[in-house]
Amino acid sequence: MLLQRTAALALLVAIVAPGPSTAGAPPQSRGGRIPALILTGQNRTDWRWSSTNLRELLEASGRFHVEISVGPDGDLLDTDYLERFDLFVMDYSGSRWGEQAEANLLAAIESGAGFVALSDSVAAFEDWTEYEELIGFRRGEYAYLTNFQEIAVDLDGPDHPIGGGLDGSLLRQDQLPVGLEYVEGEGRQVLATMHGTDGSEPQPAMVVSQRGKGRVFASPLGHVANERRDTWVSQRDAASERLLLRICEWAATGAVTNLERMAPNTLTAGDRAAGWKLLFDGASGEGWTHKEGVGIPRDGWRVEGGALLVQPDAKAGGIRSEEAYDQFELELEWKVEGQGKGVLELSGGRNLELSAGADSQRRILRPDGEWNHARVVATYDSVEHWLNGVRLLTVYDAPSRWAERVSEGNLENDPELSQMPLTQIALRNDGASVSLRNFKIRRLPLESGDSAPRGPQPVELFNGADLEGWEWRPVDDINNAPAAFRVDDEGLLVSDGLPRGALVSTESFEDYELDLDWRFNPVTRLPGRAELVLRVTGSDPEFPDGVGIKLDQGQVGALWRHGQFELSGERRRTNGQLVRAISQSDNRPGDWNHLQVRLEGGELVVRVNGEIVNAASGLTQRAGQLSLLPLGVEVQFRGLVLQPL
Repeated sequence: MLLQRTAALALLVAIVAPGPSTAGAPPQSRGGRIPALILTGQNRTDWRWSSTNLRELLEASGRFHVEISVGPDGDLLDTDYLERFDLFVMDYSGSRWGEQAEANLLAAIESGAGFVALSDSVAAFEDWTEYEELIGFRRGEYAYLTNFQEIAVDLDGPDHPIGGGLDGSLLRQDQLPVGLEYVEGEGRQVLATMHGTDGSEPQPAMVVSQRGKGRVFASPLGHVANERRDTWVSQRDAASERLLLRICEWAATGAVTNLERMAPNTLTAGDRAAGWKLLFDGASGEGWTHKEGVGIPRDGWRVEGGALLVQPDAKAGGIRSEEAYDQFELELEWKVEGQGKGVLELSGGRNLELSAGADSQRRILRPDGEWNHARVVATYDSVEHWLNGVRLLTVYDAPSRWAERVSEGNLENDPELSQMPLTQIALRNDGASVSLRNFKIRRLPLESGDSAPRGPQPVELFNGADLEGWEWRPVDDINNAPAAFRVDDEGLLVSDGLPRGALVSTESFEDYELDLDWRFNPVTRLPGRAELVLRVTGSDPEFPDGVGIKLDQGQVGALWRHGQFELSGERRRTNGQLVRAISQSDNRPGDWNHLQVRLEGGELVVRVNGEIVNAASGLTQRAGQLSLLPLGVEVQFRGLVLQPL
């Protein structure tokens, strides 16, 4: 969540009081907005620009809430996650995702989700026949793109909701695909054709069809070449934007309402009904205070063109919201000029500095001069950080540690704030010219709407003081060898790696979400191996029946089927008892990693540092213990919290 390249705005979120957990709560209402997921991460075109630009357009219409998946091969494995979305937008061309991920997407469409394939995604895969049948296009043997040029698009479907009112032809700048083949299909309709103004042969430009209950749209229009701003016009001219909004609304709902961009700093009626309020109204400093009074300081702060600007030489300090919040969701748009580093700070005992290096893998910052979008979702046990529709990371905490955090970090010299069971939002500048707009917040209620949540309460598996709730099972008890696990002076659960054995929970659990942090020794940074085993039965410490999740450096998230335990993984990643991870998202040895496991019935989903790295089905359904296996190298654990489902 960095501020672009050299930015230096700090967003401080002080979360200061313990409270009831909301783990497992369903997503809150988005005020009637259509939930959409953009599938991207690989493409021959500039997917980083096009995916974030499309997200911004859909959000600005007030009709959509959009997230971006830069790893569809992992995200599509989580069927619970997919059920959240009414629309999938394809901005991807590259490697296959695997049979289970692909089957889950097709099932979601057949159940009623809309699907839109744009630009090079109409030729995304060379050998996925079902995808070609879904969208009505296939890549020919000699497929290529022409130079960027002026092309004519003839609208042939005035009776269709997308084409209604758009009769005639329009000229646009784009690239023409050569060798792209149209696939006939029952119920498929061509809404538009395209051709170059040099007299080239017409070919389908917009195609619609049905897959089960889902509406499908596909078009090769909208190519954006890498590092060429002049090609942005293929998606950003006024006619293209209106058309994209019509397409996405139709695919999701079957209707078209002639959407337009809303003015900045505007809330829809649905937004207000969902609890959103503006923290900045676009015209004043109402709702903010600073050390010298209410509003915004005169020195270095001003409102200009519907944006809140703070200059690098501002000397009046930061500003703080008049209101305070407990659980909340916050969004804002920002852009910067100047030198320095981007910072997002989370106070209350944990400060996070996320500079350009934090985005080096995904590179989803908008180009210079473009607005970026930040989102923070803060609950009593986690804080999510999002950048331009992509979740960068989630910070987790056991509820019992919140009180301890009140007196730490930035709060230690602020007794008044440390006693408040709420949160204040603060902004400060640190060396760059920063512009802010569309700054809004809403409170997140408890699932039940009462003072305490319903359903099973989270179980803290490790109390930070001793091994209560666990038992050590040595492989051989020679010379009364000590357990390989201990609690250190910092309240961490530490495995010294030897002797051989297992630390096993005294209780058994069947369906749950489990969170824990782990790292290898932060001084030696020596990488090694460790394993968490779920649904354990039997007394053998090293070879129980169960499913193991490897925490080995370089193999994190791989699944190992112990004993007679049953599970099914994706065929291409399964080798005997091992199901390899999709990708590696663990940090360097010595840095903390977060593991999140969802085990429900016969389904297992594994996330590491917020990314889905593995999934399996057909698991043996039973209650079983948890087991931690030391495998020769020191490993440290904290925050082991289990939420029964």
